[in-house]
Amino acid sequence: MNFVCEECFMRDFLSHTSWWFDASPEDDAYISEIYAHILDSDIQDNNSDIIARIMVYDQLPRHVFRNSQSSHIILYFLQKAIKLFESIHVNDIINLPPDKWCFAMLPYRHSQDPSKIQYVMKCAWQKLYICDGENKELVKRFIKATFTRCPTDDQSMFIKTVSESKTSVCIQSEFDDIIDQTKYIKCDNKYIYSAFKALHDLHDTPYIISLSGGVDSMVCSWVMKKTLQRPIVAVHINYCNRDTAFKEEEFVTAWCTYLGIPLIVRRISEINRKQCMENDMRDIYERYTRNVRYATYKTVNERPLVVLGHNKDDCLENIMTNIAHQNKYDNLHGMSLEIYQDGITFIRPLLNISKEAIRTFAAYNDIPHLPNSTPSWSQRGQIRANIVPVLDAWDPRMVPGLFNISSIMQQMHGYFTMYVKNIVHEIKKNGHIHIQIHDIQLSPIFWKEIVKMTQSIIPSEKAVKNIINRLASLKSTFDQIKIHHTSYIEVQKSIRISLQKIDKESIILRIHNKCGVQSNQTGKTY
Repeated sequence: MNFVCEECFMRDFLSHTSWWFDASPEDDAYISEIYAHILDSDIQDNNSDIIARIMVYDQLPRHVFRNSQSSHIILYFLQKAIKLFESIHVNDIINLPPDKWCFAMLPYRHSQDPSKIQYVMKCAWQKLYICDGENKELVKRFIKATFTRCPTDDQSMFIKTVSESKTSVCIQSEFDDIIDQTKYIKCDNKYIYSAFKALHDLHDTPYIISLSGGVDSMVCSWVMKKTLQRPIVAVHINYCNRDTAFKEEEFVTAWCTYLGIPLIVRRISEINRKQCMENDMRDIYERYTRNVRYATYKTVNERPLVVLGHNKDDCLENIMTNIAHQNKYDNLHGMSLEIYQDGITFIRPLLNISKEAIRTFAAYNDIPHLPNSTPSWSQRGQIRANIVPVLDAWDPRMVPGLFNISSIMQQMHGYFTMYVKNIVHEIKKNGHIHIQIHDIQLSPIFWKEIVKMTQSIIPSEKAVKNIINRLASLKSTFDQIKIHHTSYIEVQKSIRISLQKIDKESIILRIHNKCGVQSNQTGKTY
């Protein structure tokens, strides 16, 4: 088959953007019928457009063999595409039109090889800054997909165990340009030791201390080394965002040498916070760095026990933020002393200790640390610098009162959850529940939990609002509704609520999938 067929495929593919992201079975059938024969031909490597050949090898098999047990065939052609890609000079790649550039890079992204994917990431940022308009949006979409789909489970090739040869470094003088020089009151807050006592009995495996260099994690590492009789490993994630990032890494390295604990470092240079903020990709940055951070812990230990330095001030900031956002009323402070999450046990021994107490403890024990790095313009920075001082000046009871509200709300949510579970249990057991009309709840959180627990989905805010409005209408017109009449409330595509009036004061309520409901001729859909 001559090179025209390959280039025809490329032109056709580039002109049908729907094939790129959401190809239908009909699209696959068309592509297979017109172009599948190219895969059986002897593609002329020296004559045809190299990008066309890469697209034939990388894209065409994915449409031809999508629904067959032929992953080995797709992999075979992928290797050919990768070989072709590696034969192109880097300058020729960067100067490609954005659409061709994306498809030229895809074989490396499809390889599932983390090192190859990191190369794609680096090139993608370079490409982004020489594009504009629609071309820039296309590359941004490519970047988002690259970071979202990048396998992060194994970080072994990206982490390093630091072995510091200098054992007599004077940390204070060596790093005086980056450590916090603020003169804090010195106080031996001995109750901080007691916060770590539970760690002696909780587990029998090594601890990982997440060591940023800030005062919280530095105090954690110092107390753990002094009091725990078990192995400790420090993990430092260098996000490479600040000019001082590598000096800070050296500081943490020197500290671990001083304590005599091993240090694992993961440098995240493939993504940058500033770049993401400038291109409306903050969520991509947060998600990717979180995945890498968690995967690093798991690479260090299959069942990691990670000690974090979060403190009481962090909880206060969470309380204020959640109240402002009007969510997470069940856990306003947002953190627990110990929690198992994504295969990792996180422990926060300092959670009930104030930042001020931690700082004075560090000063008393000559524990060096980096200054606070939270930007003053950020929401948390404003809470620390502006809001909390005003609240303390207005009434010193205000901040403790917020913690009290958080505790009470958490307790109340526990009782509420028990109440909802009892109702759900009856619905699941009997297929329905008998309710007095005046007892029908018009609480959004109630119906959100009911639907979630019975149908294993979280209804949208719009769906919950519709439930409340329809129930309110039903209650107000209940006297006019005939006995045995069934009303329906649409929840989402496949789910609805049925309410059958059985006497003057009560109804039978059911929640079920539409496909299982026998429509009542006298019923009314709300």
